Amino acid sequence: MVRLPNTYSGVVTWLKVILPLIALGLLSTLFLFSRARTPLTSLPFFDLALQERIREQQITGPYFVGTTENGLSLTLSADAARRDGGDLGRLSADNVTMQIKTKAETLVIMSSQSGVLDAGADRVQLAGGVSVNSSSGYTIETETLSSALNTLYIETEGEVRGSGPAGSFQAGKMILTSGNKDKTLHLLFTNGVILTNGQTE
Repeated sequence: MVRLPNTYSGVVTWLKVILPLIALGLLSTLFLFSRARTPLTSLPFFDLALQERIREQQITGPYFVGTTENGLSLTLSADAARRDGGDLGRLSADNVTMQIKTKAETLVIMSSQSGVLDAGADRVQLAGGVSVNSSSGYTIETETLSSALNTLYIETEGEVRGSGPAGSFQAGKMILTSGNKDKTLHLLFTNGVILTNGQTE
C-alpha cells in the first residue's frame, strides 16, 4: 500500500522555518525606520559644546597686524573673539591688547577686559577698564576708549588718571594722535587737567 506524504506535518515543518525568518525581517525593518527618524541632536555623540561653538563661531587667539596711513605699526590681539550680533563685520573680543609702534621705536600698549572691532567703520573700542602704557613713561587708566584703525586717532570717552614724567595727573579726556610727516606721537589731555602740585588748566 502506497503511503501519501503527510501534508500537515510538512506544512508545519516549513512554517517553523519561514515564520522566524519573516519575524526577523519585520524586526530589522522596524529598527531601520526607527533609526531613520531619530533627530541628529538627540544622538549621544552630538556634543553640546560643539553646538555652542558652531553657533557663536568663536575664534581663539585672534591676531591682527596693520599699518596706519602715515606708516605706524598697529597690532591687535585678544584671547578670543566672536561675531557681535548679526553683523559679520563686527567682532567682540575678550582681554584685548592693542600695540602702536613708531619708526623711532616709541611704543604704546593698551589693554582692556573687552573690546569691539568694527571693520566697516574701521574702528576699535576698548572697554572694561583700559590701561595705557607708553615707552615715554606714561601710565594711564580709563574706562573706555576708541581708536581709528586706518589713521592714529585715539580718544577716551571719559575721565583719565595716570602718571608721567611730570608727575601724577587727572583729566576729563585724553587724545592720542600722530604727525603726518614726523610720525611722532602727540598726547593731549583736556577738559580740566589736575596735576598733583595743584596746578589746573
